[in-house]
Amino acid sequence: MKGCAMCKESTYSETAYFPGTTKSTENKEFEYARCASCGSINYMGKDAPDYSGYVTGADISRTKFLRFAKLLAKYANHESTMLDYGCGKGALIAKLRAAGFSHADGYEPFSSTFNNTLKEKRKYDVVYMTHAFEHIGDYERFFVDLNDSTKEGS
Repeated sequence: MKGCAMCKESTYSETAYFPGTTKSTENKEFEYARCASCGSINYMGKDAPDYSGYVTGADISRTKFLRFAKLLAKYANHESTMLDYGCGKGALIAKLRAAGFSHADGYEPFSSTFNNTLKEKRKYDVVYMTHAFEHIGDYERFFVDLNDSTKEGS
């Protein structure tokens, strides 16, 4: 059994199986387990999932956007710089920009539109993720990216 992506231990307390949600994975099942040592959730497959063909929505509902904007208002204002890490097609970024959050950027490794954002080495007041953490294949790289992308004290 492979070691935990976070703490490298190899004892797990819970296991769950989820069906694929895309056309290419609808007949597959994916195993996840909770590390008994640190509590993190780990993908247990032998190969890292391939998200290059994963299709995200090009739009987000008004209700979901308003719910997110209410939460965001606790941490940011219209002048804050923001990074949507794992932004998919950028639906949330587009809604934020339309609502006056003009400093919203996105990073998506599987998108030609958003895959170069981290190379710009900008620092953001707020870095957020929605439905993306479970798709990260390399947590060590992710936390380096997160640290490199967040302003000191943010």
